[in-house]
Amino acid sequence: MQVHDLSLKWLEAFRAVARAGSVKAAADRMGLSASTVSQHIKCLEDAVGTPLLRHGERPMRPTADGEVLLGSIEAGFLSLEQGLSAIGGTDLTRLARRITLASIEDFESAVIPPLAQTLLKALPDCRLTVLTRPSHDVARLIATETADLGLAATSDQTLDGVMELPVLRDPYLLVVPVDGPDTPETYLAGDSGQAFLRYSAGQMISQRIAAQLSRSRLSLPSRIECESTANLLGLVADGEAWTITTALNFARTARLHDRLRLLPYPAGDFSREIALIHKPSQMPELVDLVAGQLRPLLQQAVIDPTVAQAPWLRDAFHLLPSGSE
Repeated sequence: MQVHDLSLKWLEAFRAVARAGSVKAAADRMGLSASTVSQHIKCLEDAVGTPLLRHGERPMRPTADGEVLLGSIEAGFLSLEQGLSAIGGTDLTRLARRITLASIEDFESAVIPPLAQTLLKALPDCRLTVLTRPSHDVARLIATETADLGLAATSDQTLDGVMELPVLRDPYLLVVPVDGPDTPETYLAGDSGQAFLRYSAGQMISQRIAAQLSRSRLSLPSRIECESTANLLGLVADGEAWTITTALNFARTARLHDRLRLLPYPAGDFSREIALIHKPSQMPELVDLVAGQLRPLLQQAVIDPTVAQAPWLRDAFHLLPSGSE
């Protein structure tokens, strides 16, 4: 068998399935039908004369021979992508024909719609797909190249082959009913007479809040857990509970703000970073385009209205310098 006997489409399909773990997920990523992807895989396996994927397993992973071939395919595609970027220069309209952006739900209303409109104007021939996922899933989608760019909270355990460009410092704070006690210590001591609400235990934000409470030697029992910030803050707005979240999460619930009050978390610097996440092989022009559009959107639509409501956040809730990477 010679290299020229192989189709680039077969190799791309094999790589996509190996990364995604299923034919359907790979097909969605490639914009093809599942049957077409399956046919590409069959043609490749017939050509090399050996199974390359463990078809009976879920998730579907490469065989030993498949792992060997996948390493060579990855290196080959990386070289090809670098070559295309070099000859394309900064002409993104030729190279960026399909972009998948994965984002945490915090950006759904105020940031993603105008960002998407800007990208579609800058790249008129591009097809844009927007996914909403938790932070740990966003990073995984980038690592497997199921998504091209991601917006998520940074993690202490960055996945291999993933780069993070920090864009926003997002402080944790207390959100309490507007007519409740006005000192954070009252709530943290359990003396507010109101229930503490927390995020669901499996979420990264819940784990970080629990770790901070433990460091502060605080134990706050809770009878209600929610995955959704909107649900948490809706319950707080009803006047019978309080919670710990971040300024960014608070910002996206504007309809509730007249019934909520923000209080600082009193024990030192407690914040997270939001980053634009991408693979090292991603076109730098595309990363720069998204980052350049994202920063003013965050300032105008998220930071400024929140700081206007709680001026003490000015030094804590802000953009991070572009050189923070």
